[in-house]
Amino acid sequence: MFAFAEKYNTVLKVLLGLIALSFVVVGVESYSDADSPNDVARVGGEHITRQDLARYLGDKLPSPALRDQALEAAIAERIRVAHARDIGMAVSDAELAARIAGEASLQENGKFSPKLYERFLQAQSMSSSQLETRLRQDLLSQQLVVGTVGSGFMPQFNLDRYAALFGEERAVSQQLLAVEDYKSRVALPADAARKYYDGHVGEFATPEQARLEYVILSQQEQAKKIPISDADIQKFYEQNKTQLSAEQRKVRHILLSVDAKAGAADKAKVKAQADDLLKRLQQTPEKFADLARQYSQDPGSAMQGGDLGYVGRGMMVPAFDSAAFSMKKGELRGPVETQYGFHILALDDVKVQSFEEVKPQIESQLRSQKAVASFQGMVDKFSDLLYQQAGTLQAAAKEFGLGVQQSDWVSRNKAADAVLNNPKVLEAVFSDDVLKKKHNSEAIDLGNGNMVAVRVLDHRPGSTMSFEQAQSQIVAKLTLEEAKKLMQKDGQAKVAELNAAKLDSSTWKDLGRISRLNAANLPHDTVRALFKVSTAKLPAYVGVDSAEGYVVYKITDASAGTLSADKMVQLQQTLERIRLETEAKAYFGQLAARQSVEINKKNLSQMQ
Repeated sequence: MFAFAEKYNTVLKVLLGLIALSFVVVGVESYSDADSPNDVARVGGEHITRQDLARYLGDKLPSPALRDQALEAAIAERIRVAHARDIGMAVSDAELAARIAGEASLQENGKFSPKLYERFLQAQSMSSSQLETRLRQDLLSQQLVVGTVGSGFMPQFNLDRYAALFGEERAVSQQLLAVEDYKSRVALPADAARKYYDGHVGEFATPEQARLEYVILSQQEQAKKIPISDADIQKFYEQNKTQLSAEQRKVRHILLSVDAKAGAADKAKVKAQADDLLKRLQQTPEKFADLARQYSQDPGSAMQGGDLGYVGRGMMVPAFDSAAFSMKKGELRGPVETQYGFHILALDDVKVQSFEEVKPQIESQLRSQKAVASFQGMVDKFSDLLYQQAGTLQAAAKEFGLGVQQSDWVSRNKAADAVLNNPKVLEAVFSDDVLKKKHNSEAIDLGNGNMVAVRVLDHRPGSTMSFEQAQSQIVAKLTLEEAKKLMQKDGQAKVAELNAAKLDSSTWKDLGRISRLNAANLPHDTVRALFKVSTAKLPAYVGVDSAEGYVVYKITDASAGTLSADKMVQLQQTLERIRLETEAKAYFGQLAARQSVEINKKNLSQMQ
């Protein structure tokens, strides 16, 4: 429903999703909620509410990390929308109305249905004005991205240069200097361990900790237990038949992109290429997938042979949508011109979902609706049981069929379990009522229909290891550090000697020929070091630190290689993604630096 970035346009999806920018750490102010009790942030006068943030979070538990990511996305969208308006972009009422009316799931017998629209708004707990505001923002954001950073391209000479780099191969072998072999050569001063301990006492301190048992009451999990009758499912299906049984089409396409600023001559050139490609396909339609991998400039579908999967009416831009839904199965169509270039389409299949196919979806939706309606009552009962039987979680667990889980040790500011690693939970754990009296905590709201209650099983106060307890640990640490220094010194000396053309009669382990794309599972830093070495004089040698020790690599041959067609497509997609990310971050980073961003930390923390 309302998937604003067209399915085939992966470029747009990438750009809309990657703007987590410098405003997160630079130029951010905080403010109180005296005049805006529902706000979590303001961007240049635009308000971001708790409900806005919940929309970005979806069904995810709002951990601090996810909450911050959602806030970054919300702020980024507001900045894009504000700038789009500043430079004169707009979404007219007519465009907005056409977008809503064109949504296939809101149509009945091919026409917009106010009844289905009202039902959708009710399901989303939104007013029509709220939905229209959201749609305007999304469409403005899309316009801005497509009209700015989404309109560039990767020059062919750059692609050729990178292809040469990634195609290069080198014949490599190795020798390992193991750090374990150097430990026996280490002689630590008698007072080394004591000096280290005295200077690093904090490393040996253990904070106050508690071990817990806990239960989670989840609206989503409780929904699974709600019985739904076949009669209810059939009734819902009949009321929503047009929406649920909408026709879907399995489409492939090849995109030859055209720069948004291209002139008529450039467009004509690309169209001629598309005409030629269509003629080839008409003669050999079975080669569509191969030609899509070779020629399509849609990075999202090229490697899949142009396959877009099944799409519904209204999911594509109008010209594409109109062509796709007027074709017969097995037909080729093109070139179809859109704002992204020229497309050649192939229709692989047409399907309409049957009642049996949508039945699980309806059942799940009805369960969710009933769970939403009854969940507050469950929470009240859950809270009552926690209070009435404060010394055990078993009563609440039994009532709702919950598993009582146990945690590892948690401190006042950290827990390994994501559910418990929440400021509200940890504050409750170390409260007097829970920690000292061993009572159940209250039901703690984690957001998005999830409640947790905890009880302390064990407690240990903070402590610091004595020197005697820590001595062996310190000696092992210092010995390893000194052994590494000896190993690195020997390894560096060996590399210097070998590169000085000294005779080498030692045994080497052959790794075969490697490239930047096929590096025999070598670490990234190792591959970088191997291809940084000059091969003007062979053999060449380089040393690299590793987890096992110091590795000396020997390069005996270097040659230019070629990339397969599939690898070239992958490389082009990767480079295009990097270009887009770089341009987008630079462009939107400048916008962010000019915007006033304020965060209501109090309201934000309450969403954890």
